[in-house]
Amino acid sequence: MLRQCMSKVYCISYSDFGALITDGEFDISIVRLDEFDYPVYEDVLLRGKLHVKRRFLNRINSVFDEDAQYEAELPSEIKRLELSYDGLELYVIPGLDFNRLFEGQMLNEYGMVLTDLPSERLPFYDDETLSEDIVMLCPNGVDLNDPLNGDINE
Repeated sequence: MLRQCMSKVYCISYSDFGALITDGEFDISIVRLDEFDYPVYEDVLLRGKLHVKRRFLNRINSVFDEDAQYEAELPSEIKRLELSYDGLELYVIPGLDFNRLFEGQMLNEYGMVLTDLPSERLPFYDDETLSEDIVMLCPNGVDLNDPLNGDINE
C-alpha cells in the first residue's frame, strides 16, 4: 500500500515494530468515541514518544478465546489505526523494503528513520494487519477488543 508523504515522517521495519510493541509496558486506555451514532471504540496506547490509536466496533470475541473472530470492518469514514512517534506520523514498512530504502541511514534507538521520501518509494503495511498485530502482541495482558476494560490505568 502506498501513501502520500508530504512532510517528515518516521518509518520502521515490520520486525522492529513488532519488537517495539512487545518490549515494554504501555499506558493503555479504551474509550468510546462520541462523534458516531454507533458504538466505535478507540484503544490509546502510550509509551514515551510512541502513540498508538486503534479503532474498533463494539465487542467481538476476546483474542484469548479459542473461537476468536476477525475484527469487524470499519466504515470508510473511520481510520483504523494511527501511529506516531515524537508527534510525527509513523509508518511500518516490510523489512526488505526498509533495508533497501534506508541502508546506511541513521536510525534512532528503536530502529526508526526520519524521512521525507516521496510516497511512490514507500510501501507501507496495511492498517488491518498492523491492528491485528497490535492486539496480539501488545503487552500488559489486556484484551484491546474489549471496551468493558475502559481505562485500565485507573
